[in-house]
Amino acid sequence: MRKKLIALAGAGLLLTSCSTAEPAPTVTVYETVMATPDTPDAPDPQEVLALEAVATFDTFTLVVHAVDLDSAPEPAPQPDRPENKWASADVEFCATAGDTAVTSYWWRMDSADNRRWEPSSTGYSAFPAPAYAWGEQPVAGGTCHRGWITFVVGEDSALETVSYTNDKGDSAKWEIG
Repeated sequence: MRKKLIALAGAGLLLTSCSTAEPAPTVTVYETVMATPDTPDAPDPQEVLALEAVATFDTFTLVVHAVDLDSAPEPAPQPDRPENKWASADVEFCATAGDTAVTSYWWRMDSADNRRWEPSSTGYSAFPAPAYAWGEQPVAGGTCHRGWITFVVGEDSALETVSYTNDKGDSAKWEIG
């Protein structure tokens, strides 16, 4: 009987050693991926664009087509200060999502000595035409508004860029010349 117990015990050990090997666990990994809309990135405010380059924002685009560094020479009326002159930029605003309004208020010309020149508050028939918005002008979604903005700048200023910065943080710069 003792032999049978040893044989049964040995068989039990054999069975338990075989049954202790557990199968490898199955692991299922779920990954959630969110689709992002394919929208163009807004320009880097530090990047300086070439003339004719389009700056794309969420609801509009901007382009500076040309710059005239002496846009109303004499005998046209001159700025109040003799050390100043007129310079103009041909700019275009396109509303890509909904109706909006445009104004020249957000535009500047920047010079090498870190001066920012504002649009003129005076208009003359000698300025390049058509003029950009005086005050706010509506622009319907899907349409554009293009015109010349004339700035009062220093006669000897080394003008480098035309820049746009609005109160929502959208900004872009175009290199002059």
